[in-house]
Amino acid sequence: MYGHHPTPSAYAPMAPYPYPPSANYPSFPYGQQPGSFPAWPLKDSPAPSPATALHLGVPLADFCARYKISKSDEEKLALLEYKPGNNAVTTLGIEDWKEVKFTTLGWKGFLTAHKQFIHDVKNGSWIPT
Repeated sequence: MYGHHPTPSAYAPMAPYPYPPSANYPSFPYGQQPGSFPAWPLKDSPAPSPATALHLGVPLADFCARYKISKSDEEKLALLEYKPGNNAVTTLGIEDWKEVKFTTLGWKGFLTAHKQFIHDVKNGSWIPT
């Protein structure tokens, strides 16, 4: 009607690879072999979930030192009973953090550090001291 379209049988069947595996054409991308892909710190163990950050039991002082949170803001976090990795902190309303005298910039800086901590735990770059 609009032009000739070949039927599927007109195409040659595709092999899994357009070439046979050989020394010149490895069967895995970039010469990698099964099991050579990087794994989370322990081979064959899954990457940690965000909840893992909370269960690490990182002391607040260590968290604050690593992410350069001031002593006064560390004291405010202690008043909020913050435990590093507790994602509930992201749902606190302004009245909650204002009550312990956080400034807007101080609170936003802390939330950035909290998110970075979660990210660092997930990608394995948080190394407990």
